[in-house]
Amino acid sequence: MSNPSIPAASGFNYSPLPQEGCTIRLIKLVPSVNHAPICIQLFERELKSAGYFEALSYTWGNNILNEEVLCGDQIIHVSSMADIFLMF
Repeated sequence: MSNPSIPAASGFNYSPLPQEGCTIRLIKLVPSVNHAPICIQLFERELKSAGYFEALSYTWGNNILNEEVLCGDQIIHVSSMADIFLMF
């Protein structure tokens, strides 16, 4: 049985994580110049082989998704707090 893509609150679609193991989603910031939009790459890794990463809860602050982040060829809407964090 296949799992359908799950729409995120922002309209961004992603597939369910595998049920076996302990897979997590990580983002990698893509370097940008001047005031270009924030760009990220989204990928999956097994937690035990994910290497060093910094965790960020995207649920703090208000839940108004009023900022845009580019992920591949799709736009992800994020909160102002997440946008500020990703800039630094």
